[in-house]
Amino acid sequence: MARLLALYRDAFRGLPREVWLLSFCLFLNRCGTMAMSFLILFLIEEHGYATSEAGVVLTLFGVGGMGGIFVGGHLVDRIGFRPVQVGSLLLVGLGFTLFPALETRASIGAGALALGLVGEAFRPANGAAISAYSTPEIRLRAFGLNRLALNLGFTVGPAVGGVLAEINFDLLFWVDGITCAAAGIGLALLMPKVAPVESEEERARPTRSPWRDGLFLWVLLMMVLQGLVFFQVMSTYPLQLADGFGFTKAMIGGILALNAVIVVAVEMPLVRLFEHRSPMRIMALSGLLVGLGFGLLPLFDSLAWVMVLVFVWTVGEMLMAPMSMAWVANRATGPTRGAYMAAFGMSFSFCAAAAPLLGTRTLEHFGPNVLWGSCVVLGVAVFLGLSAVARSGRPA
Repeated sequence: MARLLALYRDAFRGLPREVWLLSFCLFLNRCGTMAMSFLILFLIEEHGYATSEAGVVLTLFGVGGMGGIFVGGHLVDRIGFRPVQVGSLLLVGLGFTLFPALETRASIGAGALALGLVGEAFRPANGAAISAYSTPEIRLRAFGLNRLALNLGFTVGPAVGGVLAEINFDLLFWVDGITCAAAGIGLALLMPKVAPVESEEERARPTRSPWRDGLFLWVLLMMVLQGLVFFQVMSTYPLQLADGFGFTKAMIGGILALNAVIVVAVEMPLVRLFEHRSPMRIMALSGLLVGLGFGLLPLFDSLAWVMVLVFVWTVGEMLMAPMSMAWVANRATGPTRGAYMAAFGMSFSFCAAAAPLLGTRTLEHFGPNVLWGSCVVLGVAVFLGLSAVARSGRPA
């Protein structure tokens, strides 16, 4: 027990104040899911949208988000990560506050697009800032803390949002807007105006575009393959549990909550354990774990089996996410760090949009065995693809 407590303590030790501040702001920003989680109900119940029409609005938000990540990354390289984060938080706070006042379908669609654009611009800026305020030696743990904040935000946001939505949908958007704006003001007041200077080693690296970096693009392709598997959790995964296994909505909610509990409880010490290992080998292993964790789902239909597999793919998620973010940050240099973070973020936004479409079509036309078998194939492909990079000895 003493050793376990020491591991927890070491996982958080030595992280700069700025990293804690940035992670707290990300927590508040991700609590914004309280509004987005209930947007479809808001549109249907308050504005009379059909389900398909509400889906179009959510798609507009996603399209805006992809644009926001791209624009935000390039703005970081031109004006710096501090103003981009502050501007994003203040604008999305204002946007959430005003959104309930929109009446026409055109204005609601445009509002959702704008919210995605300004809100998601925060992500590459926050990632670039975490990179800047952490040395390569602690960067993995810094991104681990950032991920912890993100998951807490995704956990707390919808829970609080459900209570607020029961009272009044407008209250849900107002509280969301106020917290985002407060985070922006806090960041403006507390974050240093001058970015830290890069180390000699990092300044010596060649400046390159992420779109001309062959190794980065190969790793990004592997991330997309894994993302297509992982984001089944938003669509076909609950369908399999409900229609295939007969699980109730409460059981499915508990299973998905188990993922968040494991991440919050285990990720930081797990990251600490693997901090000095080869990132490519760890990322390769995590790709295989995610593929198996989802792909082996049809073997048994018991709750115990599903919980075991949740643990397997959650471990893969916990290893891949901070490890890949730290690798991207170390791969980039100051003048192009925002562009690298934007490319990385856009790949996951693409997966979040494409995975449900591909997964549901595969399930409908070819059945569950083909769908989940494909997840195993993709997991093995990621393992082999990243293992090949590790064996090649190419520098990060």
